[in-house]
Amino acid sequence: MKVLMASQGIPNSKSPMYGIHQLEYAKALMEFGIEVYIVALDLRSIRRWRKWGYHRGEIQGIRYYNISLPLGNFNELLQMKYGSKVLGKYLNDILEEERGTDLIHSHFLNHSYPFVHAAKNNGLDIPIVISEHSSHVNKENIQDITKEKRIIGNYVYNNCDKLIVGSPYFKSVLEKNFGVEAVVSPTVADTKSFTLDNKDFQEGTFRVVSTGNLIVDKGHFELISAFSKVFKGVDATLKIFGQGVEYNNLKRLIESKGMTNQIYLLGHHSLDEINKEYNNSDLFVLASHHETYGKVYIEAMSSGLPVITVDNGGSEHFIKDFNGVIAQKKNVEDLANKLKLMYNKIRTNELDKSRIRENVLLNFSKEASIRDLKRIYSEVLEGDNYVEKRKEEL
Repeated sequence: MKVLMASQGIPNSKSPMYGIHQLEYAKALMEFGIEVYIVALDLRSIRRWRKWGYHRGEIQGIRYYNISLPLGNFNELLQMKYGSKVLGKYLNDILEEERGTDLIHSHFLNHSYPFVHAAKNNGLDIPIVISEHSSHVNKENIQDITKEKRIIGNYVYNNCDKLIVGSPYFKSVLEKNFGVEAVVSPTVADTKSFTLDNKDFQEGTFRVVSTGNLIVDKGHFELISAFSKVFKGVDATLKIFGQGVEYNNLKRLIESKGMTNQIYLLGHHSLDEINKEYNNSDLFVLASHHETYGKVYIEAMSSGLPVITVDNGGSEHFIKDFNGVIAQKKNVEDLANKLKLMYNKIRTNELDKSRIRENVLLNFSKEASIRDLKRIYSEVLEGDNYVEKRKEEL
């Protein structure tokens, strides 16, 4: 099997995270015996430094073809239509060079539009699988989705051969708002980077950890307030990994609560450093308002940590009595009650770190994700054509 992994860019020294999601998918596929290469269409503005034009290369053992034009931000739909015209000039030649390509796998509706549109306009008979991760369309009310994204989503979702999402809630939202049928499959997560080195919960200080960009949507304001309610003056700490525009506001909130000796904003750290902190902690909490999957919860549970999440549409489906609890979104009082609940469960030895990790490895590890993805690929290549099924229904 040979897969073209579609991406919005290739990571570089200036933008190490841009396109990293697709690169991680490509590396995982290659690790499990699937030939894969990346085709990237980078339409960022001139301010985003990178090599422009069309060029090819290799990154971490993966071949890539990169089409980079300094287009910048304007109307989303016009940008995607222009991108599809540019991509169309190169796509046939790339597929000719990469003979034997079985399917295209793309991620996120905006970045998928040019690939779907170019393939259709060029008359290419190649299946397209879309993985949707965008919180911009994970909305209960369709009016909360911009007009441009509704147009792009309708086109992309109804012209792909299989649509994949990370949670049952997201599946139901897309079915309701776009009238499309999606399949639920775990997002690729690097569980190998997160280990269980301390199988027992630690005595002494109760340690809570969180990881997420310092933005309002990640729920750090609610977490800091709830933690202060429960643990002020108690032998407990909260450490938050992440960077973002709300750093100063969060710092001021910590100071106003008198919690500077208990709550710490740690900024960006490597996966190894975060893994070490997870192994020295008792509980992971992220009160994120919206998630399409919630990979950070999976990573924390890979280190044996029980978790607290909220009803954010992405992470609830993998929370069970033995590994965590769900709080109400944007509700400080309920989050505080859930912190008390988990503190008591951990202090009375009701939770088992080894069981938490084993459940993740069985159901949500990289191996489990690729195993399920290979099944989906096989269904598509055996003729389970999503577009044709939709046409019959209409």
